Amino acid sequence: MLETIYTLHPEQYWLHIYTDGALTESNGKAGAGARIHCKLFSFYLTLGHHATQLDGELEAMNIAISQIVGRIESFKKAVIFSDSTAAIHSLTKADALSSKRVTEIYSSIKQLKGFQKDIKFQWVPSHFGVMGNEMAITWQRKVLQSAKYLRVNYHFILPN
Repeated sequence: MLETIYTLHPEQYWLHIYTDGALTESNGKAGAGARIHCKLFSFYLTLGHHATQLDGELEAMNIAISQIVGRIESFKKAVIFSDSTAAIHSLTKADALSSKRVTEIYSSIKQLKGFQKDIKFQWVPSHFGVMGNEMAITWQRKVLQSAKYLRVNYHFILPN
């Protein structure tokens, strides 16, 4: 699997962005969060009590896409890696535009295509040794485990 990822999307030509969503229970209330990691930026976000894991996965993709729109000169090609087949599939469904997050993703992709940017979504297996994906998962768990309660909380982490 790793060989395929790096053959199809070599890092010298593609900006690798790793996203992850997670479902957690804090104080007896379910909620979700999103985590995004790449060499240009890193974010985590809790989405609140009524969010689902799919909400977290799609919000992670949405944040990733919106961040690269603001960094248009930093890349030519970008691949967004996700371990969520449901999130990737929701982007390909005919009725996908019924979701606000998916609509925002489509809008950002259209904007990027106008600048001749190549954007791909690639499924990666969870816990399979894909370093960026493992970092996204690890940070996501730390954030959600340390939250006393879930609320909308947005953090920006500068890359090293």
